[in-house]
Amino acid sequence: MTQSVCPPNDEERALRVVIRIKPETDCPVVNFEGTPEHIQAQLAGDTCLCKAIVQRSETVVEHTETDLENDCVCSVFHDHACVADISTVDDGGITITTYVSDRSVIEDLIGDLGNVGTEIELVEITRNYDGNLEGRVERVDLSSLTEKQREAAELAIEMGYYTRPRETSLAEMAEELGISQQALSQRLGTVEEKLITQLFSS
Repeated sequence: MTQSVCPPNDEERALRVVIRIKPETDCPVVNFEGTPEHIQAQLAGDTCLCKAIVQRSETVVEHTETDLENDCVCSVFHDHACVADISTVDDGGITITTYVSDRSVIEDLIGDLGNVGTEIELVEITRNYDGNLEGRVERVDLSSLTEKQREAAELAIEMGYYTRPRETSLAEMAEELGISQQALSQRLGTVEEKLITQLFSS
């Protein structure tokens, strides 16, 4: 997906994020007949312009022009000034890669995507380092988390448990999830152990 914003440079956008989303409404990106490849989309006011190479009986380049009555996946990325690269579109949804400056942008982006998608999955976060560590990439595989662990981690981020100073407590989050503080502490501890082990195992 290409949008009318300047592409980020490495210093401005240190985090590479891969998101999987199933749109709630008929997003123009998923309305191609056939199997779309090399998809591009750009907002022009309230109009979404899409182009894709589509495999049917023969390979064709198809263009669509859709007037948006409500927010869609494209408009959310545009509102956050995030250049979104669509890698796959299928019946399960859309896989998008983008670059952001810090984790707070990820939280805001996913929060707003929740208004236009029925299912959202944060697939991967990759950090690029400057200076002597330039080019070093660390990947975190979120698929290693169970559903309950992911739920606890997402709530902790959403409620500000990992901000400094903390904006919530274990007690508040445990009440929100309907579990004990001890159970929540164990879940978050497991999440942190899994992700930190991934980061430093190599």
